[in-house]
Amino acid sequence: MTTHEVIELRNFKTYTHQRMDQLDVPHEVLDSPHTAAGCRIGGRFDYLAEQIAQLKRNVAGKDVLISLLSERLADFVSYKKPDNSKRAKA
Repeated sequence: MTTHEVIELRNFKTYTHQRMDQLDVPHEVLDSPHTAAGCRIGGRFDYLAEQIAQLKRNVAGKDVLISLLSERLADFVSYKKPDNSKRAKA
């Protein structure tokens, strides 16, 4: 590996960690297999991946809830009150 390549890799590593810091990703993700293997940035990516997966699960759950509520609302809006006027006259 040339000196230039080493410098480029260090610059990329610095940039990546700075972006992770801006996103409030923890410096040490202790439960990550990448962190355990000595790859701190891999652990930080693991953290981001878990956060994204959690957001997807939350959104999916809300989509189901919104769908159910929409169906109930449609049933409510389309409900027609029974005409009891004929019964009252009898």
